[in-house]
Amino acid sequence: MPSASGVRAGKAYIEVGLKDRLNAGMARIQKRLTAFSQGVRRIGISMLAVGSVGPALCGPAIRTASAFEDRRAGVQAITRATGRDMQLLRDTAKQLGSTTSFSALEVADAEKFLGMAGFDAKEIALGVPVTLNLARSDPDVGLGRAADIASDVLSAFQLLPDQFERVGDVLAATATSANTSVGLMGETFKLAAPAAAASGKAIEEMSAAAGRIGNWGSK
Repeated sequence: MPSASGVRAGKAYIEVGLKDRLNAGMARIQKRLTAFSQGVRRIGISMLAVGSVGPALCGPAIRTASAFEDRRAGVQAITRATGRDMQLLRDTAKQLGSTTSFSALEVADAEKFLGMAGFDAKEIALGVPVTLNLARSDPDVGLGRAADIASDVLSAFQLLPDQFERVGDVLAATATSANTSVGLMGETFKLAAPAAAASGKAIEEMSAAAGRIGNWGSK
């Protein structure tokens, strides 16, 4: 049998080994807890950053989206468009808003002005690019005035809505090549277009005559 001193020595050895393993285990646990605590802290900081920056970034976007929906409601009330027609106007506003110097809100305003002139959704989709081009070619002409000019000329010459682009091209070309402007062309056409159309003159002929008059100094 082992002696009493040997038994005590063995127990002491076992206790030391257990204590070492326990200490090592506690150290690993402490290390994991520290890492976990640091991870939670980083997540908290990230969430705080998102919480503080998010409203600043999302606020304008939410307001813009809300304003766009308000414009859509106005367009719908004026044009009485529903279903696919309303979707056409919405898609047109977004597409032109992302590919031109005008925003979707401004395009929606142009749609409203053309709707007020009596055009339906498909006709508005054809006329909106013309309205934007005219407004762009004359800084003094806003979207509303550009819509009025294009629609008035179209009506005066009894042209169908698919001639919107022709009207816009003729007016813009004359305004940028002669001593006149889109706004002045609009005033000229308002006074002379009915008589010119009644006498069989084409829009191109009248536009060229208006340009020559402008070059002579008559506004």
